[in-house]
Amino acid sequence: MVEQVEALGRGRQAPPLASSATGSKLRRQLAVAERRGHLRAVALILPVLLFIVVSFAIPVALLLSRAVIDPSIAGNLPKTVAALAEWD
Repeated sequence: MVEQVEALGRGRQAPPLASSATGSKLRRQLAVAERRGHLRAVALILPVLLFIVVSFAIPVALLLSRAVIDPSIAGNLPKTVAALAEWD
């Protein structure tokens, strides 16, 4: 059996080692594949992020702005101050 394996191995050449040109090509291909993977990840996350912003962040921001900016206070505060001054 060992002889058969050795016989199969004879006459075959070892695969050539990667040259610097092949190495730079492989590096470029790896960079392209990684960039494609990053873009795919962003494309998967973007809809969820958009949903969170629309359904959570915008309503919270509107609620906080209404809590701080209330036009009815500007109209009623002078009347309240006058009523408090007449109280005594």
